[in-house]
Amino acid sequence: MDEDQLSQMSSLFSGDQSMDDILNERYYFYDRPNYASLGADVSRWLMPLWNAQNDDNKVSLCGFVDDDGRELSLEQKRLDLRHYLYMLFNCFDPKIDGQNSCWKLYGALWLLEKYKMTDCLDNVLEVLRQDARFFTFYIHGCEDYLSAVLYQLGRDQLEVLENFMYESGLIPDGKPIVFDALILTALRQPEKRLRIVSIASKYLRYCLDICRKGANPSNLELYAGALATGHIHELRLQLRELYNELDFPHFMYDGIEEVEAIMDDEEADFLIECDNLNDFLLQLKNEKNADNYGLMPYGDFGFDDEDDDEDYDEDYDYDDDYEAIKNTNTYYLKEKPKRLTLRIELDGAPEPVQRTLQVPSNMYLSRFVELIMTAFGRNDEPEQYVFTERDGFRFVSDFDDWDIDDEEMDEVDEAFFATISDVLKKKNDFISFGIAKNRKVVWHHTILLEKSGRYTEKTQDYVLLLDGQGTYPAKSVRTMEQYIKQHQEGKLRRPNFKTVHQHIREFEDFYEPPI
Repeated sequence: MDEDQLSQMSSLFSGDQSMDDILNERYYFYDRPNYASLGADVSRWLMPLWNAQNDDNKVSLCGFVDDDGRELSLEQKRLDLRHYLYMLFNCFDPKIDGQNSCWKLYGALWLLEKYKMTDCLDNVLEVLRQDARFFTFYIHGCEDYLSAVLYQLGRDQLEVLENFMYESGLIPDGKPIVFDALILTALRQPEKRLRIVSIASKYLRYCLDICRKGANPSNLELYAGALATGHIHELRLQLRELYNELDFPHFMYDGIEEVEAIMDDEEADFLIECDNLNDFLLQLKNEKNADNYGLMPYGDFGFDDEDDDEDYDEDYDYDDDYEAIKNTNTYYLKEKPKRLTLRIELDGAPEPVQRTLQVPSNMYLSRFVELIMTAFGRNDEPEQYVFTERDGFRFVSDFDDWDIDDEEMDEVDEAFFATISDVLKKKNDFISFGIAKNRKVVWHHTILLEKSGRYTEKTQDYVLLLDGQGTYPAKSVRTMEQYIKQHQEGKLRRPNFKTVHQHIREFEDFYEPPI
């Protein structure tokens, strides 16, 4: 980087102003409409998106919202989504919204894409007409996702996308997103390639003209990257002219030689991996513990390992907060639950000891343990327990209790981070459940998913004991040998299932409903 480029960088980052403020002052002169007058409100079925947080499971969240709006007409969904976005623009407060997930925006865009609402393309472009603060909170780091939506909704409205490129008064970061969507269209729909090459050529000539007059050329490298990785050879000479005539910082490439080398490398992939948001959701779904990460691509979280502890507050009692989370969550409320029928059986018992329960799929495993013990007639909860999937992945009661070492971390999670639906997904799936003492499992159980259905309407009883037989070991019984001996001696007291039913009702009444 030469001295002039360093001077430009220094001028940008010096002073008390944030980069967002600088961008807004220099470029942002958009006359925003009165969004409230356009019908700014949030319909009930979209509220989970409005309340989305960074650690939400994006796949479950979208499925829940989509299911909840199933009975609405397409026109009503269109109206609700328009109003939702207007509300998002109208109520944006960086002090509040900065703490929320960008899926608050992208969840709504996913629905527009899913329902093929091409007439809402301008609503998506209105996202890019917001100021730099909005861009930072909702778009920065996830630009590819917006390009994918613009491709899906705008591939047959190229003129609308082209016209946006010439709009003035917007922050510069938005236009490369639209440019990427145009190149993506050329790649996915070759019959439109010539039209898009013409659009891009005309726009590059426009850029050259305004940059000669003093406009900021910083976006040119982004356009060059899209053309190079998209292998748009027709514009090679035009790119060379831009690089030769204009002096601008090269943050991505060393110069036109590197850009042309990428263009000639047929194995170089386009900058955007997927062309629709649903594919991004599938990537999340297929990743282990996907709900622990936001929308950032896996393996690239935008920070270095050495910065991991920067935000750690030594005076904050994280243990208390940790316990509060464990003790208050019963259901993952942003996942629309299924009605599961589960058979839980004590392994190795001298007689069949089992309970059949009907439970919501979005119950956390940590709370499910309490329900299991209640169903077996016990009023205590084990201090150490473990759920083990067929592939060996474990969900334990507490990392500290189990003394998990670093080598095991990829194979273990804690039970209050997962729900029943995370471990039992389809009919005849099964997991093992173990109650341990000093990290050694003493009581082994098998949990089988017998049936799965939907809740078609709200009901009074979401948790039901459907069947049960056999006497479960009392708290005073320490080993299976002691239990077998009691059985042989006829000392086992048969459970009072009327009392068990009552305790299950009390369990359900004590906690919030699953929907």
